[in-house]
Amino acid sequence: MRFIVNLILYHVDVIDVNDVTPYLGLGWGTNFGVDRNWFFTFDLGVLYHGSPSISLKAENPLNLDILNEDIRREIKDIESDVKNYRWYPVVALGFTYRF
Repeated sequence: MRFIVNLILYHVDVIDVNDVTPYLGLGWGTNFGVDRNWFFTFDLGVLYHGSPSISLKAENPLNLDILNEDIRREIKDIESDVKNYRWYPVVALGFTYRF
């Protein structure tokens, strides 16, 4: 009896975005409490990082052309899925106590 096991591992190696990510937001903060030692902050904005680029690798010890084509197709599929994620909404809430 002979068993042939093919182990092919896919993993996302790198998802690259821009090195500089501009942010535009509005914030508000106030203090409260009996001694005015508590602070509340709120920030709402948007972060731009551009379209991500994907690097996908697979272990392909036999260098099969069909596997290489599958990898190229998978990279295109992932890039198509994430191309619209250039802008990220940001919501931040904060509470602080000053001694």
